[in-house]
Amino acid sequence: MIKKNILYILFFGSLWGFIEVFLGQTLYNSNFIYPSIILAILALGILGIAYTLIPKAGVPTLIAAVATLFRVVNAGPFFCHLLAIFLLGVGFDIAMQLIRERKLSWLSGALSAWLGYALFGFMITYVFRYYYWIAFGFPKVIRYIGIEGTFAAFGSAFSVWLGYIIGENIVKFFKTRPTLVYTGTIGFTLSFWVLGAL
Repeated sequence: MIKKNILYILFFGSLWGFIEVFLGQTLYNSNFIYPSIILAILALGILGIAYTLIPKAGVPTLIAAVATLFRVVNAGPFFCHLLAIFLLGVGFDIAMQLIRERKLSWLSGALSAWLGYALFGFMITYVFRYYYWIAFGFPKVIRYIGIEGTFAAFGSAFSVWLGYIIGENIVKFFKTRPTLVYTGTIGFTLSFWVLGAL
């Protein structure tokens, strides 16, 4: 069971990191408006899937740590992005402990986004004192949470709800073909890292 959970954590963390590197690069290079919102919505959907497989406190944070590691290895140490990824996972972790009801998965998704954005906004400004955020101060933090965080919350309400549905179906499939699933999970995880290194 422990080995299986570690494998799932590595897989979902690598998937999230892969999306951050490749889709993120595409969105930023094309000057897409608020690319971080799209990435956050997808990331929380992935965590929704993962949480149906491993519904344990701390797992979303571990997945976020793997995603952060993937990004720093394959896209360089951009501190803001790394902190945002990690704190989004922490926000999801907290939300899952506050809202445990399956039928409220949409609400936990929205809360995850707001928490992730709030944690990042306050920590980057007042803990790490990143110059770009300090220059604009508290109004920028509130605007970041209120505008970008709210858009991400609306999208994540849907993506986490959908992630739960996908995850429940994956659980059923796992029970019928465990060997195929384990082999495929290992293969995809390794593929993400190989492709990321190219």
